[in-house]
Amino acid sequence: MPGLGVPVEHGGVGFEYRLAMAIPDKWIKLLKEVKDEDWDMANLVHTLTNRRYQEKVIAYAESHDQAIVGDKTISMWLFDKEIYTNMSLLTEETLRVFRGVALHKMIRLLTIALGGEVRNIDVALFDRDI
Repeated sequence: MPGLGVPVEHGGVGFEYRLAMAIPDKWIKLLKEVKDEDWDMANLVHTLTNRRYQEKVIAYAESHDQAIVGDKTISMWLFDKEIYTNMSLLTEETLRVFRGVALHKMIRLLTIALGGEVRNIDVALFDRDI
């Protein structure tokens, strides 16, 4: 798709964003190889923020590439076999499920917060009474 990144005025689509492909790889590597209490936060923050100044980036925690090569999803790494038995409100919550849900939320929060450039955020969203 050679015209995807070409400006609209030159006949292209004008897509200006880059995929931050190192981020999903970093999360899977951490989940596979390192206990969560041993994560190197400085290295993680570096991976999440490693881009050129004001570069438009699409940051994502999970990549379809992982499924293509036969790897597990983030949820599968966190919940393991309990994803099939202990994810219902009708079953007792286990420590693995509790930890998995908390880490899954944290992974997505960090990815959203640090993974891309924030532009034109409507401040009113943060001023609402909840």
